[in-house]
Amino acid sequence: MSASEAALFDGRAGAAYDACYHAACDDRGNVDPRTLRESARAAAQVLERFAMAETPPGSGVAARARRRLAGAAPAAPTPCDDAPIR
Repeated sequence: MSASEAALFDGRAGAAYDACYHAACDDRGNVDPRTLRESARAAAQVLERFAMAETPPGSGVAARARRRLAGAAPAAPTPCDDAPIR
């Protein structure tokens, strides 16, 4: 990590982010419970938004790409195309 990253994340410049990454000490005992909880909650929130969406996320992108490849004229954007990311 760089010196600025070390200052921001309480690390050491020039050292790896995780000294145990793919090493013998990389096991369940090396998991930060707070980081795991935050990551799991973030993943659950994304999955919930995908599940509750009226239009599948990215569906407009795939449809436009298919039309472009087929040489068709572009269609009007779908509601999902302009949806804000929160």
